[in-house]
Amino acid sequence: RPSAFSVTGIGDAPPDIRAAKQLGARSVAVATGRGSAADLARYRPDHILADFSDRERVLRVLVPRETSFCYNKLKVGKTAGVKP
Repeated sequence: RPSAFSVTGIGDAPPDIRAAKQLGARSVAVATGRGSAADLARYRPDHILADFSDRERVLRVLVPRETSFCYNKLKVGKTAGVKP
């Protein structure tokens, strides 16, 4: 059974951020919906992304160093199975 720490809530609206926080999960806000990054920042998510275009940043946010044994090798296009 996963712990709350291993769960990440991803969303583009304030209810998504609140739900993740209520569960004790990490929250990642993505400004691809109606709200801007500044709007979403008011809800204090753990991370804010403008969109998913910066693949390396997305991986850094979604695969934290402390939970990934191969973090340093996880580079887009340089690891088997990860395509740009």
